[in-house]
Amino acid sequence: ALWKIADKTTVVYPPCDTTGLAIEGLKDLPGAKNTHLIVSVAQFRPEKNHELQLEALAELFRMRGSKCHEGVRLVLVGGCRNSEDEKRVANLKKKAKELEIEEHVRFEINVTYSRLRELLTSATIGLHTMKNEHFGIGVVEYMAAGAVALANDSAGPKMDIITNWRDDPTGYRASTAKEYAQYMHEILAMSPEKRRKLREHAQQSAQRFDDETFSHSFIQHTENLFSW
Repeated sequence: ALWKIADKTTVVYPPCDTTGLAIEGLKDLPGAKNTHLIVSVAQFRPEKNHELQLEALAELFRMRGSKCHEGVRLVLVGGCRNSEDEKRVANLKKKAKELEIEEHVRFEINVTYSRLRELLTSATIGLHTMKNEHFGIGVVEYMAAGAVALANDSAGPKMDIITNWRDDPTGYRASTAKEYAQYMHEILAMSPEKRRKLREHAQQSAQRFDDETFSHSFIQHTENLFSW
């Protein structure tokens, strides 16, 4: 579409770690602790818009009332590259306190892969708030791990990732704090059976972006370039 030569243009998606994050047999959530985890995975950079995530959680609590507070936790997972990122995390903690949700928000910085996998496979919702992200590998990872993806309604997540799988939905997209909160509420209020079906469809859809598919597609569409 960019060059207006559709017959000569092919999209090859970047490879994503769908196999390493996938689990056999999705477990019902929440787990034994009866707490729904909303997990966000993103470096602590301005464009990731973590502030919107905090505002959405506060809006969710206003919408659902105090009875839901104890059963929901927002976990912000990400890397800090330098003192600027560390300052940004401190400001986010301050904002959580101002919104009176600090007891329901946890920050996990520079975690190991095993810890990341543990969090994602235990999450009810995978949260993404960056606007106009070119693709969104993190959103694919949410889906592969069995979390319900709730991503920004723009660019890669909108056009390529959170699309119907064989006519079935694979996740949700939002733009404002109110929209995010409404979809969080809808996901958390689902029956385990309905949520499991959504998660299964999303997990199946995520396999479109695995390493094997990338390798096959890349070779298929580039071999003609070198055949001459």
